[in-house]
Amino acid sequence: YAYFIYKRGYIKKLSQLIIIGGGLSIQKGIKKNLWEKIGNRFTIGINYSYKYFQSTCLICMNYTDFYDTNRKTLKKLPLIVTCSRPHPSKWEENTILINKNFALSGILALYVGLLLEPKEIFLLGYDYGGKDNNTHFYQNDINHQGIGKVVYYNHQGHVERDFNQFKNTKTKIYNVSPNSNINSFEKIDYQTFFNKLDNVIINQYELKKEIKKSIGGEK
Repeated sequence: YAYFIYKRGYIKKLSQLIIIGGGLSIQKGIKKNLWEKIGNRFTIGINYSYKYFQSTCLICMNYTDFYDTNRKTLKKLPLIVTCSRPHPSKWEENTILINKNFALSGILALYVGLLLEPKEIFLLGYDYGGKDNNTHFYQNDINHQGIGKVVYYNHQGHVERDFNQFKNTKTKIYNVSPNSNINSFEKIDYQTFFNKLDNVIINQYELKKEIKKSIGGEK
């Protein structure tokens, strides 16, 4: 393995970022030992992914039903990035706010990931839909208001509006969900994804510090 040597500004030298969404397709990766294979890599988790894998940082947008409801557990995580909001809010010390808002946490996660300028981003669980109300890989374990809901995904023009804005970037973006409704990026399966992973092990502590510097944030 090539151990990454920390030095100032090294986020821009990182080659790969993995973003962990919530789509049902992640189950295919789990069956192939996904969590073990992406350990100690540069990862951004979204919402309830934290119950299954500890990412470098967690992205969320819903304050009332997610952040505040799960506060006791979330405050123990290394780093959280979320959007600022006009309503009175109490944020934990591990939370960075950015002045940006999107319709979905998955869009915010991709936006944040691109700020860090990796060479490649792999999107996991970016299905943007569901079959027979099966929308999330964890829905047999966790119940929340988004489970089984596809009205937003099915609305004409939403998927293009949400993701076409990220098509022409220097970063190569792969959607590891061959049947995803997001057609803005090249789609690959899990075996191809695993084959593309490099052998760099990241110093997670130093990486979190650099994320804070790069994103900035406001309290």
